[in-house]
Amino acid sequence: MNHLSRTAFLDVKSKPAVQAELLWVYRGKADPLIWSQFVDAPCTVIFVEKGAIELEWEGGSTRCEADDVFLGREGIRRHRVKKGTILFSIGFDFHWSNGLSVFDKGLNLRLVQGRTRSRPCRQLAKVSLKLFQRLHPGRRYISFKESLKDDPGDLFAYSLGKAVSWEWFQELLQALAALKISPAVPGSEDSVVRKVREMLDAWPLDKPFTLEKITPHAAVGWRRVQQLFRKELRVTPRDYFERRRLLQAKARLREAGVSIKEVASELGFQNLPHFSVWFRNRIGKPPRSFQLDR
Repeated sequence: MNHLSRTAFLDVKSKPAVQAELLWVYRGKADPLIWSQFVDAPCTVIFVEKGAIELEWEGGSTRCEADDVFLGREGIRRHRVKKGTILFSIGFDFHWSNGLSVFDKGLNLRLVQGRTRSRPCRQLAKVSLKLFQRLHPGRRYISFKESLKDDPGDLFAYSLGKAVSWEWFQELLQALAALKISPAVPGSEDSVVRKVREMLDAWPLDKPFTLEKITPHAAVGWRRVQQLFRKELRVTPRDYFERRRLLQAKARLREAGVSIKEVASELGFQNLPHFSVWFRNRIGKPPRSFQLDR
């Protein structure tokens, strides 16, 4: 391989990769709630077809009514719904290969009635309905629990499902671009944040995280590191590291034949109940229930 080819190859390898996965495609009558628990929710698109839903997150809240659309960012969130509410909801993981969310800013956005008739939202609603019909043929509604089950049937059906999923992600990107919501491309953060984040990305998930061992390499004090992280990534360094652990836990628990004890050990938990409490506090359900829902 000559120098020019090697340079081009390394340039391709260095480009950030995107990991995209649908978690559910749900359409149905939502159970009325006083308030749900706060959970670490993924990115979500919610079309309110009937009734109303209220959502709360750190630093904000909103109420969406019929014909409204909610574009939710990844993070701690809770909700409650009005009796008789019908929701069309799509939950998804959308990350760069280092675990950073593709859209970390600009979401938790309510698109009110009228704006939902804009072309980007109309097109997103159209392709979302196509996605639902492809994944749940012949169904008008489906329960949330049913929507969590992933049974592609065969390789051909799996490939078709992936193709429709990517078509939906492309429409989502176009809708967000029309709303002037840009992706958080890795490498655009402050150099200090980038250096600390790279260290956190390389930190073994089974080893206790201590900021004191990282800040001497950042050329600034730990308080400044905390400030820069909150400004650029909207999380603390510890939250960033814990999100890495959570993503790994969810990925491993989705694999067939993997025990909860095995996952707990890989993440440095010596006590299985401790891991179960840690996981439930972030997901809203224990590891066993998460495995049964996959």
